[in-house]
Amino acid sequence: MEIVSGGANGSTKAFIVKDRTSNNHGPMQAVDLSCRQPGDALYFTFYYKLEDENNNPSPCVKGSRDPMLRCVEAAIKLENDDWREWVMLENEDTSTYTPGSFTHFRASFLVTQKMTDLDEVIFFLTGPREGVSIIFDEVSLL
Repeated sequence: MEIVSGGANGSTKAFIVKDRTSNNHGPMQAVDLSCRQPGDALYFTFYYKLEDENNNPSPCVKGSRDPMLRCVEAAIKLENDDWREWVMLENEDTSTYTPGSFTHFRASFLVTQKMTDLDEVIFFLTGPREGVSIIFDEVSLL
């Protein structure tokens, strides 16, 4: 992961994950949710845009299952020594992705007992085909 110029909404910088070798590769962040209560509603939001291997804007279609057209997706990984569980976060922002422009991702979810029992949960961004860079900015969990 690197920092690049030109973030979302006038921000001067953003993060980029490039040289991805799988659609499952992307940035991740460990978060401690033990201070939350089961049933708490949280919002995970960020802005992103995609670039191909030649640094040109890369197209995607929100909600597409076509591996060549997938946009950024978000998930939470929960695990301990005995089990692993993935919580997929659905993008509630229905605006159309415009190549070369930042687009908004917004997902809501309810905190579960499993999330509060763990020392940390892992938030992942995945989705676009291998070789496509994910540029992201203004990440928040509220």
